[in-house]
Amino acid sequence: YLNRLTPLFTIQNISQNCPNEVIKSSFLSSLETLKNDKVPNVRMNVANACKDLLVQLKISTENDKSVS
Repeated sequence: YLNRLTPLFTIQNISQNCPNEVIKSSFLSSLETLKNDKVPNVRMNVANACKDLLVQLKISTENDKSVS
């Protein structure tokens, strides 16, 4: 189960410095795979990672609009 949590924590940390395209193309597919994990703690961390990614995508989108 730790082998599945480590990528989740990595995704949460790396996504703060990644463009939206990388988040959408690379990270979301990994989260999609892990969302049905048999371990509840993994599923909970997937939900937390999704929340963080959505916030990051929203912030990036808002910053892109304000720059235009």
